Amino acid sequence: MKHLIEELDSEDWHTAASEIQIYLRGKLLGSDGLIKSVRSTLDDERQERTEACKRDFAAKNDLDGLDDRVNEFLSTLKTINDRVQDEIYFDFPVNAQRIKDLLPLEEGLEQIFAHVLEPNELSPVAQFRLNAILCRVLNASLGQSNKSNAGNAGEFMAEAILNAAGLTEGRDYRKQYKSKKGSDTDYVIPAVDDFRDHEVDAFIAVQISTNDRARLASSELKTGAKKYLVTGNGTDAASKALKDIGYQIIADYRENLVLIVCHAAEIEREKARLRSKLRANPRDEETRSRLEYVANLTLSFEAFAKRMRDNFAKP
Repeated sequence: MKHLIEELDSEDWHTAASEIQIYLRGKLLGSDGLIKSVRSTLDDERQERTEACKRDFAAKNDLDGLDDRVNEFLSTLKTINDRVQDEIYFDFPVNAQRIKDLLPLEEGLEQIFAHVLEPNELSPVAQFRLNAILCRVLNASLGQSNKSNAGNAGEFMAEAILNAAGLTEGRDYRKQYKSKKGSDTDYVIPAVDDFRDHEVDAFIAVQISTNDRARLASSELKTGAKKYLVTGNGTDAASKALKDIGYQIIADYRENLVLIVCHAAEIEREKARLRSKLRANPRDEETRSRLEYVANLTLSFEAFAKRMRDNFAKP
C-alpha cells in the first residue's frame, strides 16, 4: 500500500488510484464495512432524535393544518439524517480515529489513515489524490445510506398520517402486504392476511420523492380497492415536485384511478403551472389532461387523513 500511495504522484497515478479505491471500497463499504461501524456509533443519538420527532408529531391529534405539520416533520427527519451523513463525510479524520479505537487495522488501512490523520509526509499532489479517493468512496456509502433514509422517512410519513387519522397498525392497517401478483404493497387497509386481496379496501404505496419511479408503484396497487400513492413531492425535504412525474405515468394513474397524496401547496403549484401552460397553448391536450388529473385525483395530506378517518378508523 505504501508503494501505491507514493505512486499517486507519478505518471502512473491512474493505476495506483484505481487500486487504492478498490481496496478502500472493500474495506469501508458494505454490511461488514468499517463505515457501518462508524455509523453505528452515531446511530443511537440519531434514533433518539427520530423517536422524539415522531412523538412530537403524534402528540398533536388535530388534522387541521396537517400538511404543514407533515412538511415540518419531514424537514426535521432530513436534518437528523443529514447530520449523521455530514459527520461521516466532512469529519473523516475524526472517524478514522474512531475506527482505529474500535478495532485493530490491517497494514494497508493503517498506512492510509496515517496520512489522513497526519497529512505531512506526502507531496501535495499525492495527498490531494488520496483525499479525493476517500471522498469518492465515502460518496458511494452516503448514496446508499440516503436511499435507506428516504425509505425510512417515507414509512414514518405514511404511518404518522395514518396514526393521526386514528388508525391503528395491526388492526386498521398493516405494512408490506403480499399478493399473488405484483410487488409487496407498502400499506393496506384493513390489516388482512397476505394474499387476501378481496378483503383489502385500500392499497397504499409510498415514495418520499419520486419522478418516473412512480411507475414502480403501479405493481403495488392492485385492482378491486382504492389505490393511493403517498409522496413527499413538493415538501421542503423532497428533491422532486409533481411536475417531475412523467405524463404517461399520470395518464396510467388517471385510467386506473390511482390517487396521488401530497402536500397541499404542491398541488396548488402544479395546477397553477399547468393553467399557465394552457393559457400559452390552449390546444395542448397533454397539459389539459394532466390538469384534469391533478384537479380531480390528488389529495392533500389533510384530505387523505380525513378520508381514512371517516372511512376506516374504529372507535
